[in-house]
Amino acid sequence: MLIRSRSMTVQEALVLAMQKHRAGDAVQAEQIFRQVLSQQPTNLDALHWLGLLSAEQGRSEEAISLLQRVVSLAPNAGDCWNNLGVLLLKHSKSEEAAAALSRAAALKPGVPGIFECLGTALQRLRRPSEAIAAYRKALLLRAALPLHERRPPEKPELRICDILLTLAHHDPTNDAKSLYTDHALWNQVYGSPLTALAAAHINDPDPDRRIRIGYVSTYLNSKPVGRFLSGLFANHDHQHFEICCYSDTRQPDAMTTRLRAFSDLWRDTSSLSDEQLAQLIRDDRVDILIDLGMHSLDHRLMVFARKPAPIQVTYLAYCSTTGLQAIDYRLSDSVFDPDDSQQPFYSERTLRLGSYWCYPPPEDAPDATDVPPSDSIVFGCLNDFMKFNKTSAKLWSGVLKAVPNSRLLLHAPAADDRAFVQSEFLANGIDPARIEFLGFVSPGEYFRTYRRIDIALDPTPWCGGTTTCDALWMGVPVVSLVGRSTLSRGGLSILSRIGLVDLVAYDASQYVAIAAALAHDPVRRQSLRLDLRRRMLQSPIMNAPAFARDFERVLRTAWTRWCEKSKRQ
Repeated sequence: MLIRSRSMTVQEALVLAMQKHRAGDAVQAEQIFRQVLSQQPTNLDALHWLGLLSAEQGRSEEAISLLQRVVSLAPNAGDCWNNLGVLLLKHSKSEEAAAALSRAAALKPGVPGIFECLGTALQRLRRPSEAIAAYRKALLLRAALPLHERRPPEKPELRICDILLTLAHHDPTNDAKSLYTDHALWNQVYGSPLTALAAAHINDPDPDRRIRIGYVSTYLNSKPVGRFLSGLFANHDHQHFEICCYSDTRQPDAMTTRLRAFSDLWRDTSSLSDEQLAQLIRDDRVDILIDLGMHSLDHRLMVFARKPAPIQVTYLAYCSTTGLQAIDYRLSDSVFDPDDSQQPFYSERTLRLGSYWCYPPPEDAPDATDVPPSDSIVFGCLNDFMKFNKTSAKLWSGVLKAVPNSRLLLHAPAADDRAFVQSEFLANGIDPARIEFLGFVSPGEYFRTYRRIDIALDPTPWCGGTTTCDALWMGVPVVSLVGRSTLSRGGLSILSRIGLVDLVAYDASQYVAIAAALAHDPVRRQSLRLDLRRRMLQSPIMNAPAFARDFERVLRTAWTRWCEKSKRQ
């Protein structure tokens, strides 16, 4: 026996076991921990460390049991509550994880990582307000660290904070001011320390020369970002603008090939760190760098924080703010941002396009007018399921009540998502049998699904963009609700361009009334089914050459401003 043979004390044995563990000798470490427990079955350190080691070895049930034993013996062991919560979260025991992490947070209220994990557990339990509060607490704790203790964030930590910012956009109680507060805090923690180190730019400040534009994205493919870029890229003026792409695209497809053909310089950058990519962009002498991701998955905002280009712009992922002071401009339009009243709540200065959207004709879409007859009204929402929430469920329940012989078709791939939907509609007095679900399908099948839908219901407060355009292209009218945030004006931005502002509501009762009136008006629905594609084609939304000229106009304006400022310095 290791302890007896060396006449060790228990404490010395524990130190030895941890040394063995750090050296990678898990077998010896486990033997020592178990020997300690054979002599002292309630030794908290041995139980805790053996639990962690068991988790590392993949023996999750044993690990959970050991850590639960520790907290039963020592209810104030904050570290163990945290480790137990993380382990439970890893194994999808979200309810138990939330309870353990809440206890850990109460015992160790100054540890940001605990609140980040708690936020994740609460998010999985579909308690978004509580999740936002936990994530926000984590961010506040990180912001309180002295500047010299901060470091560039690791991807998981950064992703958790991005979830806070995206979740906040899904909260209908948030307005531009409250959203900006969270984004500004994010910048304080992660962006500002990097921006402060940025070097000056040596780009030639000639306002009339050819400008080098750099696009940064993970989704230069058939995802929405790539689709909306295709018309712009096909119509860029290469005599006056040099087009450079920094692509992290991990699933290239035919759209990737098309976008690459329209580019003057294409770099595959997925293997580069943020620091390496920033230096590459600086070495390439990019004049205007365009972010296409904002806080979506796999963004490169930490590249932009390093300010590798003299002018930095954000566009397309969604119309809001990044919070990053290193980004100079955000692109919008006069409907998303009718005036500058919201400007104090954007970290970027707003540049308005004639239309935010440049929608290309979908290749996989069938004819919109060949629709089989239906014996009841089918409402539909094929948006990403992340946009579904209790507010939308209540709103759509009102629509279904107003149109008794109607059904609702929703995109909800996972079984637990569908169970959540059914429970929410049941709570609002709607028979779950009236809800039909669609999982992941091919692009062709996705467009054909619109032939079954009579009226599309826009989610709130994060309205559809690509999905709204797809529905309209397929002859399906969309009812939208304007809320408190910029993103909630997405439906208005699109519908106003095709002369259908009467389908836009400003409160829940008006939304229900518009949807119900349309459901009871088969003549108008048929007229729209036959006419919406023409409306789209004749609107600014699908005038790619005009969009490209407008896009280049606002970039040239930004470039001229920088040149004038540079010359004065």
